[in-house]
Amino acid sequence: MKDSIFPRFSDEEYERRFTNIRSMMEQEKVSALLIVGTSALNRIGQADLFYVSNFLGNWTNIALFPTQGEPSLFVQSFNHVPDAQRASILEDTRFGGANTGQTVLEDLKARGLTRGEVGIVGQMPYDWYLILREGLPDVNFRNLTSAYRNARAVMSDEEIARLKRAAAFSDASIYALKDQVKPGITEHDLAVIVENAYTKDGGQHYIHYISSTSMHASDRCVPAQNQGDRVIQKGDVILTEISAAYWGYTGQILRPISVAEDPTPDYQDLYDVAEDAFYRVFEAIKPGVTAQEILELSKFIDETDYTIVDGLVHGFGSGIHPPSLRTAETQYHSVAPFTFQPNMGIVVQPNIVTKDLQKGVQLGHLCLLTETGLEPLHKVPVEFIRAD
Repeated sequence: MKDSIFPRFSDEEYERRFTNIRSMMEQEKVSALLIVGTSALNRIGQADLFYVSNFLGNWTNIALFPTQGEPSLFVQSFNHVPDAQRASILEDTRFGGANTGQTVLEDLKARGLTRGEVGIVGQMPYDWYLILREGLPDVNFRNLTSAYRNARAVMSDEEIARLKRAAAFSDASIYALKDQVKPGITEHDLAVIVENAYTKDGGQHYIHYISSTSMHASDRCVPAQNQGDRVIQKGDVILTEISAAYWGYTGQILRPISVAEDPTPDYQDLYDVAEDAFYRVFEAIKPGVTAQEILELSKFIDETDYTIVDGLVHGFGSGIHPPSLRTAETQYHSVAPFTFQPNMGIVVQPNIVTKDLQKGVQLGHLCLLTETGLEPLHKVPVEFIRAD
């Protein structure tokens, strides 16, 4: 593997990954994977591709990863190629051409991969898929996104070290909000506070979902994906979901913050249910526990006067990992069989809201599953924070 001027893992780590992926490919009986990275969610959509390449791109890029032979990385934007070649650990990193789908088709043909099964990982543009399907009529293209993400859900010590750094960056943003939030600033200022807390130290932006509303006349129940020009006032509550990253690995922390007042009784009750839910789930997740068991545990939330809007539990680290769980009543898709294992990154994040969706809090953070249970990767105390 070639040298890179960007942060990268050891050769042994990439060898471990390639071995695990190819083992999965053999089980699935595919001759190659087409691993797609997109610009979604501030490049977290590149996570599948980044895992084998070390390149965090900005456009839709793709790697051809065969069971035998060396992988290739095709970069869609010509002016991104020099940076990609500096970052990528793949020797064959090059421009995807005028039409990347056509370039991949020609490379599959050159490798003799014109029959059998080829897996697709991630969200491939439809025009690329049509080019491949029409150009290779004897190939059966299969969606192996779930199998691939399952293969990378258990993380190495090198990955965990990077997660801890990302968690510290995310914590820094919460501490900065606690110290700097005051009446008179706007939601846009909140975003500035968050990003300034970690970018100066090498942190990368993933998400800062933030809502603000008055606890006395609430109209928000969950952190919002976009901030507005609303002015922060005494008696507000600020709902946060913040993820700062370090070179492809991401923390996640969720805390409610009251502004210059203690929480009102109704918000305190929402918080108390959220904290109870957090610790019930936190203490229940251990190696060998199944997703279905956690879903069964979640029924106690459905039996309260409240509901949830966001997920309750999800895997996390470099992108979203399985499982993705809400509550038994609000789960909107079937839950695939899943057993928790050591060295998985797990976010526990109950979002307890009123059923009219006018009030709510969200509480939680990223944890590492050890041999004995969950270990928090974040240092911010579990509390309803007050900013004065």
